[in-house]
Amino acid sequence: MSVKGLVETDKGITIETGEWPADIDEDGKRYVEIIIQGKEKPLIVRQISFTLEGEVCYRIAYARGKDFYPRTDLGEQQHAAEAPGKLTFSVNTTLKPNERLHVRLFPWSTRQDKELHFQMKKCTFEGTEIE
Repeated sequence: MSVKGLVETDKGITIETGEWPADIDEDGKRYVEIIIQGKEKPLIVRQISFTLEGEVCYRIAYARGKDFYPRTDLGEQQHAAEAPGKLTFSVNTTLKPNERLHVRLFPWSTRQDKELHFQMKKCTFEGTEIE
């Protein structure tokens, strides 16, 4: 897992200043990224799951290249939900051998007056290698 424009603290993940601006949508310079890479055989990625804690709005998307274009949005939560818990998204895409799938979670807040932290407790994916 890598983060861009975010920092990990003892409370979870937040922006560098700790104070979230009054964003109304995602910020392309602030995300958590998970990379799934196939081995020697093609890999069908069927779904990806995240377990989140905290009060956070988000959009989840994936793309094959590190320039993150073209991308496919998997889902979003536009209104902060307290402890959203386990989130599962269908992907259903095939990776060629050694190809990478970049999955990004773009968090944002609609509350300017509060320091906001969230935690990504777990990230898993379900896939099948093609014989």
